[in-house]
Amino acid sequence: MMLASPELRVVPATIHIPLSEVPGALTAAHLETVLRLTHDGLRTRFGLARPRIAVAGLNPHAGEGGRMGREEIEVIAPVLDRLRAEGMDLDGPRAADTMFHAAARAGYDAAVAMYHDQALIPIKTLDFDRGVNLTLGLPFVRTSPDHGTAFDIAAPGGRTPPPPWRPCASRRSSREVRHEPRGENSSSEEFSARLVRRRIFVRKFAPRRARRMSALADLPPLRAVIARHGLAARKALGQNFILDLNLTRRIARTAGDLSAADVFEVGPGPGGLTRGLLMEGARHVLAVEKDPRCLPALEEIAAAAPGRLTVLQGDALEIDPRDHLTPPIRIVANLPYNVGTELLVRWLTPPAWPPAWESLTLMFQREVADRIVAEPGSKAYGRLAVLAQWRCDARIAFTLPPAAFTPPPKVASAVVHLEALPEPRFPAPAEALQRVTAAAFNQRRKMLRAALKGLAPDIEDRLAEAGIAPTARAETVPLEKFCALARALAR
Repeated sequence: MMLASPELRVVPATIHIPLSEVPGALTAAHLETVLRLTHDGLRTRFGLARPRIAVAGLNPHAGEGGRMGREEIEVIAPVLDRLRAEGMDLDGPRAADTMFHAAARAGYDAAVAMYHDQALIPIKTLDFDRGVNLTLGLPFVRTSPDHGTAFDIAAPGGRTPPPPWRPCASRRSSREVRHEPRGENSSSEEFSARLVRRRIFVRKFAPRRARRMSALADLPPLRAVIARHGLAARKALGQNFILDLNLTRRIARTAGDLSAADVFEVGPGPGGLTRGLLMEGARHVLAVEKDPRCLPALEEIAAAAPGRLTVLQGDALEIDPRDHLTPPIRIVANLPYNVGTELLVRWLTPPAWPPAWESLTLMFQREVADRIVAEPGSKAYGRLAVLAQWRCDARIAFTLPPAAFTPPPKVASAVVHLEALPEPRFPAPAEALQRVTAAAFNQRRKMLRAALKGLAPDIEDRLAEAGIAPTARAETVPLEKFCALARALAR
């Protein structure tokens, strides 16, 4: 069944069974059937050509990578991958506790939950009086109220009382106004005046952060923004947009507490991550966008967050965030694939250390992310690993499938978080270390005495001084010895 209202559509994968029986009933075949019915129902009954479906995990926080249950890994994710390959727009498994707020709901057309209360509590809380139960998979339309038969008022003259809270009529919003019946002796002018006074009271006394969040949540869905401004992603600019605001907020949270930091964002596109950063409390965001088509969409976000967003059109390679932001500075970006590595190397090799930034939280192709955190002896170990780990603590925060992006790239992606160290792990001249690693890994299958012969005529002596065998290959040399070699070459 589907429960549908103007606020939310939700489908429980299992219905009236004890909670203890849900894991056993949640088989791959059953979940696939539910997802296909939901997809077809959204197309045939709601006229959605390509429905967007969010899928909840079964366990808290969607299992947290298997630490709190493996149903997401063993059952849910494989089904989603298989159906995505058929062209379905599926997002998940997602943490159910963050799927149903206003900003998250803007990113999908229906949610599939794993059990009865996971689905029905959100919709009955949001819209109890307007929810409709729709049976999917039938050749005709079958509906009923979402709450069953109301025997307490099913009598002549019985009626449902007006809800105590209702959304403002002017827009779909999380801000709400107390319903206040007019009464027989109250004029329309008096009633309107009471509503105006109440709205002023709400605006005046609501917490400032809540008012800011509401303004950002009131922005239109990103898909609508893209359609209105004609923002089809351009391959030449390396554009792949993230439209799921729940996901962009997760990226923002990976950067840590932003309330006392300015943020430098590169390539915001239509502003999905920009919204996430502002909603997670960033003090100020500088968004640098090369594509002029995106500027009107970003200015709409700036209007919803007065004084907290500066938008610059230009090339991030030519902009120094220190000219526009106040430390501490955190860099957070879904980097365009075509300039991501070059930007990272620049940020890792400034003339002086520590740098202007405290941390980097960056989206890369998964292959690039693996190279940043790789260890000596692995196939991915190379120049990026040496430069990143020399001056930072680096880790992969989480990975994303191609379906998380619009348009989907051909490969998976990952968010990498790097924290700047107060001092490099080992002393080394930055320029010499860059030259050594570039030459060594450019011919990684050669012995170092051959790969580095252009750096010094007595390269074997310099290698020996650094404690490196001349016959060693770059992928086997640890960071400490690369730094020792850089020092030897700099003398």
